[in-house]
Amino acid sequence: MNVHARAIITALVSASLLAGACEEVASNGSASTGAPPPADAEYLDTDTTPSAVMLHVARVKQPQQAQAAADLKGMWVPATGWTAPVEAVNDQRGGTTLGLKFSTSAIIGGEFWVIAPVPLTDRVKAGDTVTVQGKIQDIEVKYVGPVPTYRIILEQARILEHQKRRAVGRRGRDRMRTQRGVAATKTVHRGHRGITEDTEKTRD
Repeated sequence: MNVHARAIITALVSASLLAGACEEVASNGSASTGAPPPADAEYLDTDTTPSAVMLHVARVKQPQQAQAAADLKGMWVPATGWTAPVEAVNDQRGGTTLGLKFSTSAIIGGEFWVIAPVPLTDRVKAGDTVTVQGKIQDIEVKYVGPVPTYRIILEQARILEHQKRRAVGRRGRDRMRTQRGVAATKTVHRGHRGITEDTEKTRD
């Protein structure tokens, strides 16, 4: 199997698992009310990123991953929330489940998902960017296909901020291509270290 075919299969498996996760979370119990955390909520540290949570589980050996996940189950996302693009939206059982995509170079495949069930809404679409807060229900590493699928599943989630995807016309797309070309030229002249630094800035 060549690299291109493997990438396509991996993408299809990831999309299937993501959709399944959205449906699974939406069908478990009642929908989120969007209420703030209770007074006795235990929070992750303010500077704890989604990547740090995912790596807490993903970096340990498979037999220890369940225990590593248990360390963080029931903890609430910091009050500032986690921000990411919306990759999938699923409406079911009186609520909406969002699939958010995050990136990190520290895991195989370079990406993981946060699954967030929020109150029913028709405002959020795939491609929008949202900031969500919720309680960690589970942290999973699914070994399906050549690349594992990584998921942080929230419960009692709510949307703190919502930014709609902006439509870009032809002139805007041409301008973006030009800007990317100039940036790439500058980066190449700076050498490999420059490429690494610019890439890392885009990751959380």
